Amino acid sequence: MKNTFNFVLAILLTSISFGQINESAYSKMLDASITADQYFELYGISDEDLKNIVGSPYDVTRFQLGNIYKNDKIVAPNIPMRYNIFSDEIEINTSQVSQKENINNLSKSPDVFVSIANEVYVFIENIAKKEESGYFKVIVEGSHFDLYKKSTVTYIKKRFAETNYQQDQPARFNREDTFFLINKQGDFFEIPTKKKSFLTIFKQHNKEIQSFIKDNKLDIKNENHLAKIIKYFNTLI
Repeated sequence: MKNTFNFVLAILLTSISFGQINESAYSKMLDASITADQYFELYGISDEDLKNIVGSPYDVTRFQLGNIYKNDKIVAPNIPMRYNIFSDEIEINTSQVSQKENINNLSKSPDVFVSIANEVYVFIENIAKKEESGYFKVIVEGSHFDLYKKSTVTYIKKRFAETNYQQDQPARFNREDTFFLINKQGDFFEIPTKKKSFLTIFKQHNKEIQSFIKDNKLDIKNENHLAKIIKYFNTLI
């Protein structure tokens, strides 16, 4: 499957000087749109429900320090953030009080990306299909091809047993991760999960990739292993 995104993306992840918060630019990035609590309420999910739902709507539940960049320049360093996969928002804790939360969303823009702990998230705008725009995690940034991950979380309501032979099924968040290979022209290629189909995306290098996977005992469904494969693929081109 091939998805072509009509956008130009230029990301510089190294050699960026860290300075003070650009208050004016930073304040404009705080989105006043629907908050996470309000988003959960749309699905009838209360704070108490969240404590009992199996799974998590977040990539990492706790807030972690990160940096916000705009046009490859740092705007705000050391900001508490987390990625809400369910609502597809970067949440920012703007509270100045320890152990308290005052959550705002980061405004979505292709010019803005964040690093949270050691993870980088970029917003990709699909001009042709706005509903397919969203945040992707950068797994590998290569000389020819990059590897991105798109995560989605679906809320499944609690199901009550219909017979004495069944058990209640608790509400849960189901997470799915899809990986994409991206060339420097901005074309997205969804990576298949079946080995035979997986090898076809490497075209004339599929034999080398097959040998690399076999020799190193790699699993294409393992994110770390997949990253190794894409890094190796970049050396073959």
